[in-house]
Amino acid sequence: ATKDELKIKKQIEKIGTPLKEWDIKINYGIKTGFNEAFIIDGKAKDELIAKDKKSAEIIKPLLNGRDVKKYTYKWKNHWLIFLRSQDNIEYYPAIKEHMNKYKIKLEKRSSFKKWYSIQGELKEETYQNLEKEKIILMELSDAQTFTLDRNNFYVNKTLYFINGKNLKYLLSILNSTIIFFFYNKIKTSSGVGTTMWQKINMEKLPIPQIPKEQQKPFEILVDYILFAKEQKMNMESSLFESIINGMVYDLYFENEMKKDDCFISDEVTNVIKEFDGSLDMIKEMYKIFKNNKTIQRGLIYRRVISVVKIIEGVNR
Repeated sequence: ATKDELKIKKQIEKIGTPLKEWDIKINYGIKTGFNEAFIIDGKAKDELIAKDKKSAEIIKPLLNGRDVKKYTYKWKNHWLIFLRSQDNIEYYPAIKEHMNKYKIKLEKRSSFKKWYSIQGELKEETYQNLEKEKIILMELSDAQTFTLDRNNFYVNKTLYFINGKNLKYLLSILNSTIIFFFYNKIKTSSGVGTTMWQKINMEKLPIPQIPKEQQKPFEILVDYILFAKEQKMNMESSLFESIINGMVYDLYFENEMKKDDCFISDEVTNVIKEFDGSLDMIKEMYKIFKNNKTIQRGLIYRRVISVVKIIEGVNR
């Protein structure tokens, strides 16, 4: 890092509190040891349940690494046969018939408790957390892939998931340009040129601890973005992300942003409206933000502020 980059890194550390000190837990996804047996498509899932209704008890919707992007994911109708050593496979005859086809290969895995159980068994609390609201992200990615899951998806070993409090606020900061800059100073390479988003490094990310009321605009903007992404409203989601980025700059570099009259957080707080879940509101807020001179000036002219130019890699 250059001298200026190190100065910026220190300022980010000064303002933020390491993620490990927040009321959250970071866990990796489920390792089966033999995906061919445990991961099935929707058709196979329906067939197993048709043969035996009890099969539905241990078949869970699954997200894989490539399903997840920044603020969004695309589920590909994959399902996990969630068999643990505590489960009695005799209770699930259709599942047993399916697993028997792979028994010889399953027994050759390096680690398992019973031939039909998943390989990496985690704590019961960790499994319970899969069925709660959570942030999920890819382990190997050169871009930020933090998004919010409110549909109780299970995740495989190529994903991490984060449970706890203040998730939408944390999501907005974790997907910001500043955090991407910071992580690139502490990241670990996979050995093939891809960034590894590891727990040990993510726990170091400095996130500003602000009052719950001050978090509210960030949370509402996240609601806007998640909805806009689902509806493929690219212009709208892009503007909302840019506004979050501006507000994150305000958190870490308040003096610099105010000095150049690019501080937008107060104005955003004044005009933002609680999301009502409608397409019309997204369109309305897009127009409001687009026509607000204070917000637009901050978004446009922040590009010439030295700290922003360094963080975003703009050399002019």
